[in-house]
Amino acid sequence: MKLDITELLRVPLSNIEYLVDQPCPADLGVESRSPVTGHLVFSSTSNLLMIRGEFKADLVLECVRCLEHMVVSVCAQIEEDFRLRGHQIVSGADQSEGEELDENLLAVFRNGELDLDEYIRQHLLLAMPLFPLCKEDCLGLCPHCGKNLNTGKCDCPDEDYLFSPFADLARRLRDLDSQ
Repeated sequence: MKLDITELLRVPLSNIEYLVDQPCPADLGVESRSPVTGHLVFSSTSNLLMIRGEFKADLVLECVRCLEHMVVSVCAQIEEDFRLRGHQIVSGADQSEGEELDENLLAVFRNGELDLDEYIRQHLLLAMPLFPLCKEDCLGLCPHCGKNLNTGKCDCPDEDYLFSPFADLARRLRDLDSQ
């Protein structure tokens, strides 16, 4: 979806409030369980375009320990400033004056239009947890048999003496105890 912001760019000190309620971008890379909802406020000064707001979506992510799927509510908080020259966005506010436009910025802003799908996709990707866990104390998978240890203990031996530096000492102590 394209949002026309040319009027906002032409008239300093103007605002546009936009309620976000749309399907999750298809190229996000994960399944969604809800549409993207939230609000964005676009404000302009003579040399700055400011975007404030938040949006959220329920996404299906995979636990990094046990690989189970879970629904996570991802919320993206937006506070961005873009430098304006005339009626054009020339750079992000953190870029120096002579720098070329960032490719990500060009993907979002073209000819006075904001590609809302791309803007939402980029911010949801940034808001997703890097290491999603189904629960804080997730036990993960057994490294030997691959069983999900959250569902119960597996039949693998508790200790793997093959990689233990004290395996020989432990074996001798067991032999002494058995005599």
